[in-house]
Amino acid sequence: MDNDVSPVSIPAPISSSSRSSGGTALRGPIELFKAAYELYKDIWGKLLVINLIPAAVAICGLILAGISLLVGLWPLAVAVWILVTGAVIFVVIMNVAATIHIIDTKSKGADCAVKDAYYSNFSIFWSLLLVYLICIVVWLGSYVLLIIPGIYVGVSISFAFFARVIDGKTGLSALAESQRLVSGRWWTVFGRLFAVGVMLGVLTIAVSIILGILPLGQLASDLFVAGFVAPMAVIYNYYLYSDLKATATSATARPAFSKLMTVFIVVGILAAIVFPMISVAGFLAIMDNLHSSAPVPNSSM
Repeated sequence: MDNDVSPVSIPAPISSSSRSSGGTALRGPIELFKAAYELYKDIWGKLLVINLIPAAVAICGLILAGISLLVGLWPLAVAVWILVTGAVIFVVIMNVAATIHIIDTKSKGADCAVKDAYYSNFSIFWSLLLVYLICIVVWLGSYVLLIIPGIYVGVSISFAFFARVIDGKTGLSALAESQRLVSGRWWTVFGRLFAVGVMLGVLTIAVSIILGILPLGQLASDLFVAGFVAPMAVIYNYYLYSDLKATATSATARPAFSKLMTVFIVVGILAAIVFPMISVAGFLAIMDNLHSSAPVPNSSM
């Protein structure tokens, strides 16, 4: 009797040869989710390890900072906090890049160890950081100009990191590539991103309620988010990004997009400078008001 086990079938991104005549056909949310789950089952262990690394770094940093505070070493505690913040930012960026690298490698029929996924992206860290910072500034600038522009821009640049890691786009070119792929299909992409958000959100709430009755329910719920929800979201978006590339009809990003990004970057930088100043000024005003309204102790005997 044969005991052969058939290999796991990993769904591949649709190729350009399979695009529809209109060039705009994309897999639906359910089909994308099923494809993401099939790939997830094969690499879940690696993705869990990757997603636990930022938490481990943050916990170690908090412990060191806490010990410094307990022994009264405030300067050391502040230094530790700054170092940990920088380390967490570094690890989070490398975490996303390594996750995308492993997903892309596996979807193409190859394999990749966690350490290799990190090492392969070390050389482009600063480029990844630049794309990350530009996305934050653009997002901030677009939201300052009301919610609707923020949502529109958020969807348009949501694949910038994929463009950097997979296709080597740098800086604003990564955002432009994302916008090029979404152009003309914004509502279609928005619907698929909204759908996966709802599916994973409902699943997270349901699991959290069920695990909430357990002694370590919160920890188990956090592990579920780190080990399943976060990786599934990235895999889903990877397949959506691949489908968008295979069915794209626009050769370049719209010219107006670069001008729009410039406006949002300027507004975002100004907001990043002005908002903290307003917050600090407000805090100082409150403290001054509290100080002036405090009763003056009677010094007469």
